Amino acid sequence: MSWPDRAGLLPQRRPLTTRLVLFAAGCALTLAFAPFGLWYIVPLGLAPLLLVVLYATPRDAALGAFCFGAGLFLCGTYWLYISIHVFGRAPLLLAIALMVALVLIMAAWYALFGWLVARLVHRDPWRLVLLAPAAWLLIEWLRGWVLSGFPWLSLGYSQVDSPLAGWLPLGGVYGVSLLLVFSSAAAIAVLYPRRRPLAVLLAVLPWLLGALLRPLSYTSPAGDALTATLISPGTHIVALAGMNGSTAMLIISIVALFVIRVIDSR
Repeated sequence: MSWPDRAGLLPQRRPLTTRLVLFAAGCALTLAFAPFGLWYIVPLGLAPLLLVVLYATPRDAALGAFCFGAGLFLCGTYWLYISIHVFGRAPLLLAIALMVALVLIMAAWYALFGWLVARLVHRDPWRLVLLAPAAWLLIEWLRGWVLSGFPWLSLGYSQVDSPLAGWLPLGGVYGVSLLLVFSSAAAIAVLYPRRRPLAVLLAVLPWLLGALLRPLSYTSPAGDALTATLISPGTHIVALAGMNGSTAMLIISIVALFVIRVIDSR
């Protein structure tokens, strides 16, 4: 019996349960990002998704991955409602519609990931180790620029405080995302007896090498230090002033330029 069978995660057997588990895994994955910073839960959040795309049909894998992406972006972009409705004063229904539209678009990228990987792996965990990271990297890269892009919640951003942070100067956010999925897929391969020692090595190697790379410095200070000033007023300042957003921002911008000019003249 396969591991998804044991866990009850095959969509063919329990489609609703599988999709709810994947939706919950996507929601939980947001805890890896600021302000929570629980970077170590990423492999746990990816595990149900990788198990499903390993064994499900391309169609079921796409639907499951869509639910995963919907959970990730519904929980990870809740601030859009605040930005559009509270700060932007847009109507409630418009704010909800825009937020849901973005969630659906982003979830569609993950559906493409699920379909593509399930189409190619043929229930082979070692194909998963090779293909899942490449497909994930492709999807993150595409959604970062297609139609102006929305790179929010790329996995690499969650690892600034983890051992994998040592890879950030070398591979950037996308490189760390690839290593995360590679390590997680290798951890799935550990569940199978074929080449298990190699799977263990591949699962832990990115973390070990990242920890060794982290103390290294690739830059050094040059020239005199520069002073910068950032002014970010709270909402209550605008509300108490009784003015619309554009007028308030114009006044704030003028004040900010004046303060910067004064500091620069010193």
